[in-house]
Amino acid sequence: MAQGWRVARSRFARELATAAKPLRVEELRSQGVGRGALRGAKWRKAGYGVYAPTNGAAPTTAQRIVDCVAELGDDVVIGGWAAAYVLGVDWLDGLDPFSLRPLPIDVLTDRLKRRSTSTKRFHRLGPMSRIQQRNGIRITGPIRSSIDGARWATSLPEAIVFVDSVLAFLAVRDADLASYLAEHPGISGHARAEHAVKLARRDVRSPWESRLRYCYRFDAGLPEPLINSSVFSARNASLLGIPDLFDPDAALAVEYDGDQHRDRQQHRLDNLREEALESANVTVVRVTKADIIRDRRGLRRRILDGHRRGTQRNRSHDSWTLIDPDRR
Repeated sequence: MAQGWRVARSRFARELATAAKPLRVEELRSQGVGRGALRGAKWRKAGYGVYAPTNGAAPTTAQRIVDCVAELGDDVVIGGWAAAYVLGVDWLDGLDPFSLRPLPIDVLTDRLKRRSTSTKRFHRLGPMSRIQQRNGIRITGPIRSSIDGARWATSLPEAIVFVDSVLAFLAVRDADLASYLAEHPGISGHARAEHAVKLARRDVRSPWESRLRYCYRFDAGLPEPLINSSVFSARNASLLGIPDLFDPDAALAVEYDGDQHRDRQQHRLDNLREEALESANVTVVRVTKADIIRDRRGLRRRILDGHRRGTQRNRSHDSWTLIDPDRR
């Protein structure tokens, strides 16, 4: 179930509406489409022995998933990030967050083991299956998709991002994830998935915010912050801001500035919000993707410096509160 601040229709649903249906060579031959035509501009190879009409649209994640199913057959099950994307988790779009290269699609099957490639990663379906069907595509359900995505992640931070993302978009309970792990103690990557489930949080609004939280907690070694918690003026009860991360003791707000913050009007609003917070004696640290990717050591130093300044502030100057005036 998508949160209220998100669009009701998922990215997958929107992309699927314009996806081209791939067809096998045999079917195309029966329709009079020969090999010469398939080598032309009107068709593209969608997989081994499978072609789809070119429709001029940019390739989408949904098209990649549809192509994969058409090539491998309806009896395979799509798992991991691709299953989560079909279920409506928009953030898990199959692109490596650092290189933006396409990630392999995770395919679960009980057939003879197949060799994984750069585009497909094969796994045994096994007895721990919880299978659903969406738009004619067989996928693992939300619980297994969450656990598989976490245990197959390249690192603990990315495992946390995966579970955070599922919790943000789907009606998945933390207790159900923990129960699933307890029922399958011997699966590979169990420890990483279990750790990720314990560290995942619901109120995250972007994957990079999850990565920032990991830096805050484990690189800087600071206590658990509040996530997207409203901060109000103690003078006039106005909303000062909703920091991505907030430490009430240090009055430290750590904000992630995504690509949308480059917009001139958004940048202006960011400046006004930062000034309002600082005028209430809140220390603000702003973070970009480049900080997280290229300068973790510098980011750690800046966060710790902000925390030090916050804890050493003159608290008699505080004019902020976490108490919502509408709920008093």
